[in-house]
Amino acid sequence: MPDDEPVKLYGIFPVGYRRYVVQSIVEGLGLVAVLVAWYVGWPALAKRLAVAELPPAMVAVREILRNVPWLVLGLAIFKAVELYVMLPAFRRKAATPSAPGNPRDGQAPLSPLPGARPAGEEARP
Repeated sequence: MPDDEPVKLYGIFPVGYRRYVVQSIVEGLGLVAVLVAWYVGWPALAKRLAVAELPPAMVAVREILRNVPWLVLGLAIFKAVELYVMLPAFRRKAATPSAPGNPRDGQAPLSPLPGARPAGEEARP
């Protein structure tokens, strides 16, 4: 996107296109890293947790760890839906013309007061 004008993420956080894309890539890589770490470490940990009698809090942790692939899948689906909504919002924002006098357009900004003259312009008699 040529313009990096911010769009409100969830209607709250203004975020530019480049920043949003970089964040999305980092989030995706983070999900892959969690899944790989789970795949590498879970089988050995599951064997140790299966034979031990655990307190209720650790049973909850064990169940969460057992379901990490489903949690990662749910987060990936959430991110895909977010991308499906946000990327067209960036395209719409870039397609709409900005307000007249926007300094990004290379025009002089409009005066905030009616009848005011730009600096350096003399009053006409």
